[in-house]
Amino acid sequence: MTSLKSQNSRLSLLKIHILNLYIIILSLPITPNASASSLNFKFTSFSSSDPKIFTEEDANVTNGEIELTSMQPGKETGAKFGRATYAEPLHLFDKASGSLTNFTTYFSFVIDSRGFPKYGDGITFFLAPNGSRMPPNVTGGGGIGLVRSNSRAINPKVNKFFAVEFDTYHNDWDPPYDHIGFNVNSMISIVNRTWRSGATTGNKTVVRITYDSSQKVLKVKFSFIDRDNKTIKNGYMSAEIDLAVYLPEWVTFGFSSSTGNPGQGNRITSWEFISSSRIVENGDRSPPPWADVGFPNAEGPSDPVVRQQRRDKIGLVTGLIVGACALIVLVEMVKLGEGGFGAVYKGFLKDLNYFIAVKRVSKVSEQDGQMKIVEWVWKLYGMGKLLEAADPKLCRDFDEQQMERLMIIGLWCAHPDAVFRPSIWEVANVLLNFEALLPNLPSEMPPLAYLASPKLSATFSHTSPDVSATGNGQQTT
Repeated sequence: MTSLKSQNSRLSLLKIHILNLYIIILSLPITPNASASSLNFKFTSFSSSDPKIFTEEDANVTNGEIELTSMQPGKETGAKFGRATYAEPLHLFDKASGSLTNFTTYFSFVIDSRGFPKYGDGITFFLAPNGSRMPPNVTGGGGIGLVRSNSRAINPKVNKFFAVEFDTYHNDWDPPYDHIGFNVNSMISIVNRTWRSGATTGNKTVVRITYDSSQKVLKVKFSFIDRDNKTIKNGYMSAEIDLAVYLPEWVTFGFSSSTGNPGQGNRITSWEFISSSRIVENGDRSPPPWADVGFPNAEGPSDPVVRQQRRDKIGLVTGLIVGACALIVLVEMVKLGEGGFGAVYKGFLKDLNYFIAVKRVSKVSEQDGQMKIVEWVWKLYGMGKLLEAADPKLCRDFDEQQMERLMIIGLWCAHPDAVFRPSIWEVANVLLNFEALLPNLPSEMPPLAYLASPKLSATFSHTSPDVSATGNGQQTT
C-alpha cells in the first residue's frame, strides 16, 4: 500500500502545471536593444517598391512574390539566373570579442515547371561575404546562381559561401534525386536529404532554418504542402558546422536560383528572419554583470540599464523555467484558488528565489500515465475554437489574440515529434515579438513519434582541403 501511495504521489507531482510559465518571461520589462546588432524582419508578401529587397539579373518582384526565375506556360526557356538579398548585412560574429549570432529564418517557395517532366536547377538560401553579387557572365545552372560556371562549382578554393540548396537537377556531383543539401564553398553537399520538390505540379515547400552559433549546429525542417494546403511530408536534417570558419564577420544573405533548358519557375512567397546577437556595437565589449540581475516584482526595475540586462538574460530564465518541476517547492500547501482542471497553489522556485503559481491537475486521463490535455486543446485548435481551452474562471477577461498566441506556442512546444518542437530561444523570440509568424501546425495532432513510420537516419562526413563537417538527416512521413 505504501509503495502504491508513493507511486501515486510521484505521478501526481509529474502532473503539476506551471501556470505562469510564460508570465515570468512576459513580465520582464522590454526595452529597445540598442547595443546589439540583431536583425529581424518579416515579409508575408513582397513589393517591388520595397528597398529592403535587392534583386539581380532575372529576379524581380511581381504579384507579391519574389520571382527568382520565370517560366512561360508551354515554353522552354534558356538558362536564367536570379538573386534576391536583404539590403542590410548580417553581423554573423565579432572576432575581437568572440561574440556570436544565432538566427532562424522561415520562408516558403514554389518551384513550377508548368507540367514539363524535365526541369532544373533549383533554389538556395545562402550567406556570402558582405557585398556579394551575382558573378558576371554566369554560365551553367549547376551553380544555382552562386558560382560563375559548372567548372568552378565544385572547386572550394575559388568560392566563398554557405548555402542550403534545394536542387532539382542531378549534375555529375549530385545524388540521383531531388534533394536538400548543405554546401560550403562548393556545390558538392556535405549533407543531403531527399526532398519532394513538386515541380511538375507547382506545390509549395515551407522551410525553417536555425543556426545555433554556440553549439555550431545548423538545422533545417521542411514541409511539402499540396494544393489543398495539406502537409504531405515533413523532413529534417542537421549538421555541425562553424560558419565563422568559412565566412567573414559581416555577410550578405538571401536567395539565389538558376534554370537550364527546359527550366522551371522559382518563386519565394514569404520570408521571415530573426536573429539574436550578443555583439556589442557601441564599443563596450564587456558583457552585462550576471550577479546583479534579479527577478523582483512584475513591475520591474526603473533603471533602463538593469531592464536591458534582464531582457538579455531571457534565455537563462526560460531554460530554468522549463525544468522547473524539479525545483518547485509548494509553500505549506497554500491554496490560491481553483482552476479549470484543479486547485492552484503557491509555489517557490528555489534556484530563482521566485514565487509562482502551480496547478495540480485533477481532470485528466490516467491512461498510460499520460495527461490528455494536449489532445483536447489540439482538437479545439483544429476546430478553430482554441479560446474555449482558456480557464472559464477568467471570464474571458484577457486579450484574445495574446491568449491564442500563447496556446499555439504551447502546442508547438508539446508537438509529439521532438524534431518539430522549438528551441527555448525560438520560443522566447516568438513570445517577445508579436510580429513574428506563428508556426503552421497541422489541424490534427500528429501521432507520437514512436508510433509513426520509422525515421531514416544517417551520419555523414565529408572532407576536402577547405571543408570539414559532420551531420545527420532524418525524414518523416
